[in-house]
Amino acid sequence: MSYLTKKECYDDVLKSLKLNIISYPDKELLLKYYEEDEDYICCQGVLEAYNDYEKQLLLWSYKKLRS
Repeated sequence: MSYLTKKECYDDVLKSLKLNIISYPDKELLLKYYEEDEDYICCQGVLEAYNDYEKQLLLWSYKKLRS
């Protein structure tokens, strides 16, 4: 059992995404791992990190197109 805080999971996943340590398809594996461990708070952090990362990618793409 890991029982990390939501912020710890969020920060870890977001940093891993930015460093290309994990990728989008890994989301399902991460969620499955934490769900099996019944760590639903960490699942929420994982989902929020992926959502924020997608928003950052969209913003970056938009800025790149505008320049």
